[in-house]
Amino acid sequence: MDAGYASEANFRSLKEFDLYCPDQKITKLFQVGKIPKVPKSTQRKPKSIRFTYEKKLNRFICPTGRVLKFRIEKYLHGKDSYSDFRSTSCSGCRLKQFCSKGKSKSILVNSKNLKRNYIHSSSAKNYHPDQMNNFYTMEMRRKLSEPQSRTVYSKRFPSIEGVFGAIKGSRGGNLFLTKGIEKVSTEWSERCSAHNIAKLCGFRYI
Repeated sequence: MDAGYASEANFRSLKEFDLYCPDQKITKLFQVGKIPKVPKSTQRKPKSIRFTYEKKLNRFICPTGRVLKFRIEKYLHGKDSYSDFRSTSCSGCRLKQFCSKGKSKSILVNSKNLKRNYIHSSSAKNYHPDQMNNFYTMEMRRKLSEPQSRTVYSKRFPSIEGVFGAIKGSRGGNLFLTKGIEKVSTEWSERCSAHNIAKLCGFRYI
């Protein structure tokens, strides 16, 4: 596919098809034979999310360096006291989809465990790919980084670009004479057939 059609929404809708379509940010790099750099996979689920407690400031630090501040103390299960720590900002965090639930990421810790260098470990939650930003775009980039993908995509230019250029340019096929998807599809098929007949006959123009 042409890079002009590349978008997260299109990749999501066409995920069942074997597509080769670089997004606009990497298409020029890909066309000159260079392999696009792909960021580390963010969809690989970690075993757990570990938060480090800083006793002096009474706060937790998540694996990506974000701060979870003390919010409130709660009493659960009768006598046990639990402290609620909540993040101030998780925007752009690479572990956001695996972390605790809710828009305001928070953890509930038994107050007895709030000691120096205490590590609070939370199980990483499951997620759906559609919950990630640019998930399918990154998947396409990983696919295009494979050598065989460059070979497949390189066939697109001689097999497609020349045909469209001839039909739209020299044969005046940049406008349709009919309306509606069915009629336009029929008209396009006729033009493609005429182009193929011209190639077989050796005619330059028809």
